[in-house]
Amino acid sequence: FVTARAKAIGFGENDLSRIKIAVYEACLNAIQHTRKMNPGDKVVVEVESRARTLVVNVYDRGIGFDPDKTHDYDVTDAASHRKTGGMGLHIIRRAMDEVNYQMDTLNGNKLIMVKHLKN
Repeated sequence: FVTARAKAIGFGENDLSRIKIAVYEACLNAIQHTRKMNPGDKVVVEVESRARTLVVNVYDRGIGFDPDKTHDYDVTDAASHRKTGGMGLHIIRRAMDEVNYQMDTLNGNKLIMVKHLKN
């Protein structure tokens, strides 16, 4: 349903691929972290479309985090130390135009991803 909304706005195949990857990573992260705290809880994806903008919100009740304390992912360092994981937020930030995170341990966390249609 996310890509259908994005197509309706006019996004091309490259942007559609980026949006799909970002949403996949966001959901995967939310599921993994929600399962730790609240195994029965669901992850909710909400899509808003504006004139030339797609907004995807991912809600979860998992362990929150401070995105300002996350470091840029260093692919070279990860490869040399054979690290796995930790790329989700990096991928999301590279794929989308705006990424914001609201941590709320009482009502749930919200990841907001925005993609603007370029001319």
